[in-house]
Amino acid sequence: MFTGLNSQDIRQVNAEIRQSSQFRRQQVSSHVGIYNNEWQKPITEFGRNNPQWQVNLNASPYVGNIEVDSSDWEESRRAVDEVMNLLLKELRCQAEHFEGLRIDSYVRQGSSREGLKVLKADEYDAMLEFNF
Repeated sequence: MFTGLNSQDIRQVNAEIRQSSQFRRQQVSSHVGIYNNEWQKPITEFGRNNPQWQVNLNASPYVGNIEVDSSDWEESRRAVDEVMNLLLKELRCQAEHFEGLRIDSYVRQGSSREGLKVLKADEYDAMLEFNF
């Protein structure tokens, strides 16, 4: 049963996803997890002690360039957040039918939160927080 979402919600999300790919905040090189429950764009850095390793990695047919494209990252991250917000809206509406159930938020998880995502920004893990 669909009760909390309407076509205006979906149009609004589509408009927000299509907005400029300007970053919500400047990403700076810092330790993993500094923003806690935020998606972290991976930073690919190679040590200077073995420069040939990077050349070999990029030339590998099995690995290749593992850098995530910045615009792809931002667009994907924004789309995932908007879809999760729509899911939260609907789940909160459904939770009203169950005494004592409260859904507050979702927790970003996995490689995309930890700044360890490689190749494509095509997978984001999240957990819903249920309170009874």
